[in-house]
Amino acid sequence: MDRMQILTLISWDFKRNKNFFNQAVLNPYEYWSGILERNGISTYVILLTCNRVEIYLRSGYPEDLDGLRPNIFHDEEAIRHIMEVSAGLDSMSLGESEILKQVKDAYDLSVKNGKTDKVLSLIFQKAISVGKKVRSDTDISRGKVSVPSIVYDILISRGVSKVLLIGNGMLAGEIAPYLSEKFVVTVAGRNLEHVKELASKYNYRYTSINDLHDLMEKHDAIIAVTSSKTPIIRADDLIEGKIYIDLGNPRNIEGRPGLDIITIDDIYSISSKNGSIRETSVDEARRIIDNEMRSLMNKIKDIMIDEIFADFYRFAAVVQRMEVEKFSRMHPEIPASDLEAFAHSMINKVMNIPVMTLKSVARSQDNQDFSRIFSRFYDNFSDLVSAALQSYEDHQDTQSLRDRTRQLLQRS
Repeated sequence: MDRMQILTLISWDFKRNKNFFNQAVLNPYEYWSGILERNGISTYVILLTCNRVEIYLRSGYPEDLDGLRPNIFHDEEAIRHIMEVSAGLDSMSLGESEILKQVKDAYDLSVKNGKTDKVLSLIFQKAISVGKKVRSDTDISRGKVSVPSIVYDILISRGVSKVLLIGNGMLAGEIAPYLSEKFVVTVAGRNLEHVKELASKYNYRYTSINDLHDLMEKHDAIIAVTSSKTPIIRADDLIEGKIYIDLGNPRNIEGRPGLDIITIDDIYSISSKNGSIRETSVDEARRIIDNEMRSLMNKIKDIMIDEIFADFYRFAAVVQRMEVEKFSRMHPEIPASDLEAFAHSMINKVMNIPVMTLKSVARSQDNQDFSRIFSRFYDNFSDLVSAALQSYEDHQDTQSLRDRTRQLLQRS
C-alpha cells in the first residue's frame, strides 16, 4: 500500500528553476492532467499561471516528469507554499491579487472534474481563505503591482483610446479583461481561431497580423505579448507617436532610439517600487499563515485518523453481520434488528475513546513526526484490517487471524 501522505507539490516557477520553467509553462492543462491520469493519479489540483506551473497531489508521483527537473515539496512544506502563493507572498509582484483568483479557479476546476478529496479540498479552501484574510488585514495589496494593472494605469495616463493587443497566450488573457471598459480593443495573432476565442470573451475585434503596419496605424497603443523567439515588430516598422508596450520574453519589439517602448523590465521596476510599500506587511502576513497552519494541520490529522478508522469500522461491520447471523441462529426469538442495533452501539462506544485519544495525541505531535509515525501506523494497521477482513469473509478460523496479526506486528 502507498505511503500515507498529506500533500505533494510538483513545481516549476520563475524563481527556483527558470530554465525548466520556460519549457514547462508552454504546456496546457490537458498535457499535465493526461500525464497524471496515465500514472493512475486521480486526485489533484493543477495551477497554471504566467509565472508558475504547480501540481498538487494527494498520492503517487508521475516519474515521467523527472526529465523537467521539478521542485518537489511534501506535506507541511507543500501546504505552507500554497498558502503563501494565495497570499501573494510568492509572486513576482508581492501581494498581487490575480493569483488568488487563479488559485480559486484551479481548485474549482478540480472540484468540477471530481479530482478532489476531503483533505485536498480542506487545504485549498483554507489557502483561499488565508489569501483573503492577508489582503484584508494587512497593507500587502496597497499600490498596484501586477502586470495587467500597471499596463492599465499606463494606458489611462497616456490618454489612449484604441489598443492593439498582439498575442493570445496566458498573459494576454490576463490583460484582456482590464481593457474592456475604457478602450476600443483589437486582438491580433497568427492563429485566428485562438485570437477569436480570446476576443469573443470581451466582444473585442480580432484579426491576423498579416498587415501589422496597417493595424498599428489604426491604434494608439500596441501591446505585444507573444512567445515568439524573434521580434514580430522590426525597428523599421515602428511608427512615431504610438505607445509600444513589449511584454515578450524574449523581446517582441525591436528597439529604435527616440521611440517610446515600455518593456517588461520597466513594468517590473514600477511593480518593485510599489512592492516596497508592501514589504512591511510580509511579517504580519506570515504570522497569519502560521496561525492558520496550526489550525489546518489539526483538522487534517483528524480527517486522516477518521479515514484510517473507517477501515476498522468496515471490518467491524463484517464481523457484526456474521456474529449477529450466528447468534440469531442460536436464539431465533431475539429480533435480528435488535441485535444489530446493540452491536452497532457497542462498537461505536468502544471505539470512541481510542479515536478521540489518538486525535488528541496527534495534535500534540510535531507535524513531521506525525506524518512519519502515521505512515507506518497506516501501513501496518491497514494490512491487519485487510487480513482480518479476508479471514472473516473466507470463514477462516480465528487462529489464522491471530497468526497473521502476530507476523505483521513482529515485522513492524
